Amino acid sequence: MLELMSWSEIIDNLKQEGQLKLAAVFDLSGNKIANTGETLITSEDAVFILKSLDNVTTVIFGLVLLGSTYVCISVDANTLIGQAKEEIFVARRNRNLMICAVSNPKSNISCLATVKKFMDKFK
Repeated sequence: MLELMSWSEIIDNLKQEGQLKLAAVFDLSGNKIANTGETLITSEDAVFILKSLDNVTTVIFGLVLLGSTYVCISVDANTLIGQAKEEIFVARRNRNLMICAVSNPKSNISCLATVKKFMDKFK
């Protein structure tokens, strides 16, 4: 089904499926492939996130993104999760792509689970 959809349709589907505030897909050079209309995650932000994923650590660190400061941890070598006052941020990469998503922490649907499940469709 995904092969019949444009990147814009795919990212809008992800947003709706996960009840996300916003989502974006980047290549591994930080170039934006698709995003929901209001996504303000820049290519520079994506490059910083990708570098953070390359440095897996157990240390909590800060990430300023979209005007919010997220307290972040590395979940694994391909996954970063952060929390700001009113938002959860998740970044996950595979061999070709990185998906970034933001959701409400009170959502019934896990942002991390949504992104992981969605990323599995691209294996």
